[in-house]
Amino acid sequence: MSELRALITLQALDAVIGPDGQGGLEELSTWATPGERMEHRRGRIEAVALSGMALGEIHLFLARAAQDATQSWNREQSVFGRIHNLMTTRFPGYAQVPGRILIQVMEAIGSDVGELAAPASLYLLRADVVVDLRDQVAALRKDAA
Repeated sequence: MSELRALITLQALDAVIGPDGQGGLEELSTWATPGERMEHRRGRIEAVALSGMALGEIHLFLARAAQDATQSWNREQSVFGRIHNLMTTRFPGYAQVPGRILIQVMEAIGSDVGELAAPASLYLLRADVVVDLRDQVAALRKDAA
């Protein structure tokens, strides 16, 4: 966790933001506003294209997502970084994870998501949550090898 600056401030935010913009892991639902239909459609396409990822591919996805979320959060700690984030990042400190991949990650680590996550939706996971998931998947890969 030393790679995240201002971790206590980050952990005060919701761990997962659902597609409707509401926080909380218990309240995962689909995109509802008309302006976000294109993103919802793109999420469905990604769900089909990315279905059945191997453990190594999931680890790579989580590693990149964790790096992006961590960098955006660390940039948020300075004035110039906030300006950069305004132009490049919609949610600093969060990684966008398609529902299909979120379901696969949770199944890989042995957690049951059930009907909480919709495969065609896009979810925002807090940076430290993605780092933790990345580390758990890395441990699974190491054990499987």
